[in-house]
Amino acid sequence: MSPALRTASQSLTLDETESVQKSGLFIRKFQVPDEDVEVASLAVLIVLSEILKRSRIDKPAGSVSIGEDFQALARHQAVAMTFAHMDAFFGNTMRTICRNKPEVLRIGKQLTWASALSFESIGELAESLAEQFIYEFGWQTLAKRLESLDRSFGLKVPVSSKHSRILNLFEQRRHLIIHNGGVITQKYLNESGDTKGIVGSELSISSEETKSLAAAVTQLGTNLFSAVAQKYLKAKKSDLLLLNRIFKAERSRIVKSRVAHP
Repeated sequence: MSPALRTASQSLTLDETESVQKSGLFIRKFQVPDEDVEVASLAVLIVLSEILKRSRIDKPAGSVSIGEDFQALARHQAVAMTFAHMDAFFGNTMRTICRNKPEVLRIGKQLTWASALSFESIGELAESLAEQFIYEFGWQTLAKRLESLDRSFGLKVPVSSKHSRILNLFEQRRHLIIHNGGVITQKYLNESGDTKGIVGSELSISSEETKSLAAAVTQLGTNLFSAVAQKYLKAKKSDLLLLNRIFKAERSRIVKSRVAHP
């Protein structure tokens, strides 16, 4: 058990603690790779570099508000990184499903003799097919991925209408930030339903909006984790309820710590 879970579970009974330790067997399948930490660090450097460029080139001396620039860029980066981590979570989820139920890869695609014989084992072939499947799955929109999980895997991942609207809006905003530097286009307005944006202006995102995105992604991830854990990893609802209790306790501890040491 990790130190964080150990701290949060001090008030649990012995049976509950053992259940948490067993639950860790499937929690570890969803851990974020170390490479993502390096990507996040690089993202911070890019943000800071962009701030310096703007402060030195775009605005006259004495009129720069780096604080405002940083907040705007940080929110854009928060949206991009939130979706990057969500995509990684979806990828790890699909990888877990493929490893536990390889038969899900029987989707009617053909493989040449030359390709098949290039692998040293059936296991290596299965891994390659899984990665190709995950890659193609990841190119779908979020809505299409959820539909595919329901249709092809029998995984119903509930998403409220409110969170669905937020996720669809920010998926379009993420595309705008990554591919157009956050500058609003007519295509974005048409596809997002954003009624406040103006073509040619920079996308404005408030702190409250980033919080709403975080809440929507957290709920989606929680529901996806629960559905996969029960269907493919033999988790019980009691295990998931216990984990939810621990995570809430840990989150509360972190919040209290930030308040006490701002």
